[in-house]
Amino acid sequence: MKPYYEEPENGITIYHADCRDVLPTFGDDTADLVFADPPYGVGKADWDNEFDLDWMKEAARVAPVVAVTPGVWNLTRMPETVGAADYRWTLAAHLRNGRGRGALGRGNWIPCVVYSRDESVKWTRRFRQWCTHNSITADDLSDATETSDMAGWWLSDLPHRAQIPTAENWQKIRARFDPPTGLDEFVDAADPMVPGVDSASFVVATEPMPEHPSPKPLNVMRWMLERIPGYRLSSRGILDPFMGSGTTLRAAKDHGRRSIGIEIEERYCEVAVQRLRQEAFDFGSVA
Repeated sequence: MKPYYEEPENGITIYHADCRDVLPTFGDDTADLVFADPPYGVGKADWDNEFDLDWMKEAARVAPVVAVTPGVWNLTRMPETVGAADYRWTLAAHLRNGRGRGALGRGNWIPCVVYSRDESVKWTRRFRQWCTHNSITADDLSDATETSDMAGWWLSDLPHRAQIPTAENWQKIRARFDPPTGLDEFVDAADPMVPGVDSASFVVATEPMPEHPSPKPLNVMRWMLERIPGYRLSSRGILDPFMGSGTTLRAAKDHGRRSIGIEIEERYCEVAVQRLRQEAFDFGSVA
């Protein structure tokens, strides 16, 4: 399919299409993260008549991590597993000066549900091969991390036993043995979230308002992306199957990340293009 817009120098591609038609054309692990803000089915616009999750299985094939902002009213409809990815965590952004409508009135929370694959066996096999090549034993790893028998889990290829070290233990291993940096991303993905708070409060409406009936605040999107496993080390980029006005792509570009956007409405494709051509915004404050 021919892209609607491209910035080759920044690794940005936009497709004007239905994501249900485009996602199956992508190869496995095309992106590091799929971040989606799908229609909520609350009738906010003519395209907002249904909360559809049929696209999620393909999304979990295309990337090892899938994040969805379903709206508070759809949280109970989110599945526990999607393809090979399991539910990991829910982030929450509190809008101190913003309100949206909900089943119990007006609310000011944006939840983000995160799924990821279990990469343990893939990681431990790679780590064991590297340790064997460099004559590093389980006892060496236990000594470096001051643990008793964890090295046996870190070097196992048994699905019920394989385990990725915590970020703290991995830093001790890194300091002593200097393993390949390519293993770092798996360690990030082993924890539900990048270390830090899982909710934060935001002052919104501090950046230009795009021509879209339901855009996500750019500072909120930036914070959420930074908290999701694998994003900081992303090389393959982020894919947004419901691009809308391009907030995800704008945040990714400001972070120097590659991105792919898919949007069924051409008018919003054009809005996204204009936003991507602008200089980086001031994201405002986070408290």
